[in-house]
Amino acid sequence: MLTAEICTIDHSFKLAKHIARVNGVQVFIALLIITNEKGEICVCNLVATKSHSQFMLALQCMQDSLKLYGHKQPAIFYTDNMTDREFLKKCFPSLQEDVVLIEEYSHLEALSIPADYQISVKKSVTAINDAMHTILDSLPNEELDNGPLVIGLDAEWNIETSERGYVTGRGQTAVLQISYETSIFVLQIGQMLAGNQLPQMLKQVLTNPKILKVGQCVAGDLKYLKQACRLDIPFVGGIDIGKLAKGQLVVPTAYISLSDLIASVLK
Repeated sequence: MLTAEICTIDHSFKLAKHIARVNGVQVFIALLIITNEKGEICVCNLVATKSHSQFMLALQCMQDSLKLYGHKQPAIFYTDNMTDREFLKKCFPSLQEDVVLIEEYSHLEALSIPADYQISVKKSVTAINDAMHTILDSLPNEELDNGPLVIGLDAEWNIETSERGYVTGRGQTAVLQISYETSIFVLQIGQMLAGNQLPQMLKQVLTNPKILKVGQCVAGDLKYLKQACRLDIPFVGGIDIGKLAKGQLVVPTAYISLSDLIASVLK
């Protein structure tokens, strides 16, 4: 077994093109190669996709072999895909040894959710409708004109990949997070959107202009949700905090990460 203290990991697509096909379909799209500090090949593994699960076993075997032959575990891994970072650290805990993390905003106090805030995960249509009822019931009386109701909104989605494993676009929204007063609702809506449906009470919240939805790039989240539901009624009331901060001259551009925006406000 070769040493592997400093490694590089990459996919090569040339060889896979010459591998036999099954019914005209290419079985393997790439060859995963790991080389050591001497340029020697430590791992060679054909993969059907670039998914980490395709070569996790190969890395585990590499770790076991290094232990068996008394070699040091990897200290450094070079990769052109930073999404590999957490995966590599999980496969090789040695990558985290004697590492001093330098946080960009280490001078700021770490975020903590107040003890009186309640986080609840809602999976069923009934549970989501009940949660949204608590928001709709809090709408101000039209006669009193007390102004709009404000909630926080953020969406998480899957990504679409090509046969080679490259990210090609944004997939279907899987989770919607809504915060109101001291409640944080995590709504698992992926399967519902697969059928172009959303719970009725959630649609009422999203279409109500008197409920302001505040978030980063929230207009895009609302747009994708509306398209997935195939509704004629728009989802309105989105307030983009990036554009709001730029309008108040807090940041120079609206296209700013959430962490940078928060740091600019709190510094």
